[in-house]
Amino acid sequence: MQFLSLAATIILGLVLGFLTNYFADTLPATGRLGKPVCGHCHENLAVRDYLLLKPCGTCGKLRPVRFWIVFTVYAVAAVLFWTNPPQRVGVWGGLILIAYFGTVFVIDLEHKLILRSTSAAGMLICGFLGWKMHGAKETFLGALGGFCIMLVLYYLGMLFTRFLSRKRDEPIDEVALGFGDVILSFILGLLLGWPGITAGLVFAVLAGGLGSGIYILVNKLTKEYKSFTAIPYAPFLLLGATILIFVLPVTP
Repeated sequence: MQFLSLAATIILGLVLGFLTNYFADTLPATGRLGKPVCGHCHENLAVRDYLLLKPCGTCGKLRPVRFWIVFTVYAVAAVLFWTNPPQRVGVWGGLILIAYFGTVFVIDLEHKLILRSTSAAGMLICGFLGWKMHGAKETFLGALGGFCIMLVLYYLGMLFTRFLSRKRDEPIDEVALGFGDVILSFILGLLLGWPGITAGLVFAVLAGGLGSGIYILVNKLTKEYKSFTAIPYAPFLLLGATILIFVLPVTP
């Protein structure tokens, strides 16, 4: 019986991994759910070919490496959740949550986009889980706090960019934070509640600083560094939430 339960959990994890890849391929290219899209040339794929993992009929490319990384991560997560269920959200809540996190993570990493469709789904998922964990008041305050804190950082980033642009007498098109990051902080505030969202944002800022430093160092060493290159920030926000939900113990 336990074996069947484990197998079912792994299968669900793989299905969610497949859906995450599908969302990451299709939503940025088309803006809606529909026929699968090739991750390389962005042309439509036959549903059957996509399900059978066949090469793209247009460019002949196989699935990108990311496709298999996502599959592996979700399979491992399913086993970990089955052996040690997340105390805060449970096995099913954990799997659904990482499916949402993974979709936002991959899309922002590859396209620097946080889509309205994923934000709407995130509000439903994180709102429901947050209400179950914290109740209505803390969930609402967490969302409000996440939005307001990140909105302040968003405008401070804009002012800093304008200051540098004037000082260097050259336009700077990149921004430190996008408004999508503000919306994502609102969503994660629903999940983490108040004051949990403050800890989540602190983790995100620390991880963002470390990640940015590593990025600059690597690009300096490879002589590919370009000033004012925007770095997707959603992965760091999601990392902060992941640490609080799945890694740290539940507080009484």
